[in-house]
Amino acid sequence: MTTPRSRRVALRLDDVGASSKRYEVYSNRSWRCGPLRVSGNWLFLKYLPGVKSGGPYREMEAGEWRDVFAVLRAASARMTVAVTAAWADHADRVTPFPVRFPAQAEALRDGVREGLIEIANHGLTHCVLEGNAFRPRWMSSNRTYHREFWEWVPVAVHEQHIRRSQEILQEYFGVPVVTFVPLISM
Repeated sequence: MTTPRSRRVALRLDDVGASSKRYEVYSNRSWRCGPLRVSGNWLFLKYLPGVKSGGPYREMEAGEWRDVFAVLRAASARMTVAVTAAWADHADRVTPFPVRFPAQAEALRDGVREGLIEIANHGLTHCVLEGNAFRPRWMSSNRTYHREFWEWVPVAVHEQHIRRSQEILQEYFGVPVVTFVPLISM
């Protein structure tokens, strides 16, 4: 018989620092009125409760991370945290996670130092930067562009994003980042 203390549990949290938390706004709803079809992605509708299907949602605060660490400590557990290395406001304005979220980054660094968490690479921006494709649209969803690793994105862009995200994460957290958790779309 296995006791609760001897069970192994894998814990992982993704999307930490992802720009999609603010910019991915879409709806899966639509309505028919005779021959007319109205999409929930039209103008402001996608922002309304009951119509919106995703975003915007918030980043965890530093205090919340410390609460998570207390639970991990109490359970003698460890967790993998997949961090998106940079926040994109525009294709030409990408801010490293530790600069955009300094208190959260410091809390995570404390968790790394204490051996409670492993930092994993979740990509550079979590979205397609070219042409600001990830930004909200008036008449349609932008969900497609909130996945960074598509087969139609040039391999050179993928390689550049992986290299840059590794540099940001390893430099800030001071440890080798050995796990890659891409959000791949098919």
